[in-house]
Amino acid sequence: MELMCSYCGKPFACYDNYVRRYCPECQGSGKRHAAQFKERRNSDPVVDIYASQYGKRHTLYRNGKMTKDALDEWRHQVRIRRHELSTGKITVEDFRVWCDETLKLTKASIKTEVPQAAKRATGIISIKQQ
Repeated sequence: MELMCSYCGKPFACYDNYVRRYCPECQGSGKRHAAQFKERRNSDPVVDIYASQYGKRHTLYRNGKMTKDALDEWRHQVRIRRHELSTGKITVEDFRVWCDETLKLTKASIKTEVPQAAKRATGIISIKQQ
């Protein structure tokens, strides 16, 4: 069976019953890209700060505690800050402090609701009030 590689677009032959998405040449490219990103993250502190902060915010988004618009707005602000960093207007430490402060503000603005079971357990409401 002849398939098209999802990465490079070249056709390749598949001789077993498994549906493959990547040709043999591109099969290990995911590992290569992950290794390159890990190396870049270890060598560049800005990439490391951004990746960890983005991961925290994306977790909030995935759990429904942050909207897509808020995540996109933060990403836009980070692009501006990274540009300021590359031009020398701010330092890496200023960037790190800004990221931490905006995360604190984001978490503070999240309204957490106490589940009904927890309210019952703490005595806030009784079973009769439900």
